[in-house]
Amino acid sequence: MRLEIYIPFDEPTFLAGSVDFAGGSWRARYFAAKSKATLHVMPDELGPLPAGENAYERDNQWMLERAARFGDEKIAFICLWNGEGGDGPGGAKHLMEEAGRKTTRIYWLDTRKLWD
Repeated sequence: MRLEIYIPFDEPTFLAGSVDFAGGSWRARYFAAKSKATLHVMPDELGPLPAGENAYERDNQWMLERAARFGDEKIAFICLWNGEGGDGPGGAKHLMEEAGRKTTRIYWLDTRKLWD
């Protein structure tokens, strides 16, 4: 299986806004995953964010489009998420909904239940 990571900003901006704030070992986890992956940086590959678009929503759509290059029937979506919708536009809820339009193979790892 090929691992690809898609981030909506340059890496320092992404780390500051989406990884480092969580504390703990999330930064180390990111770099461990990155060491086994191909990193895709949205502005480098798609150009600047068009006016009025949300970077996270655009990134979600981009990831799903890239996954679909192998055929919708091969898409399996695995999401580590707490089920809350407060993560804003382009968050996990948005990605779950969009993935549901592409595949029925959705595996939700509910963080509220994983460590009970």
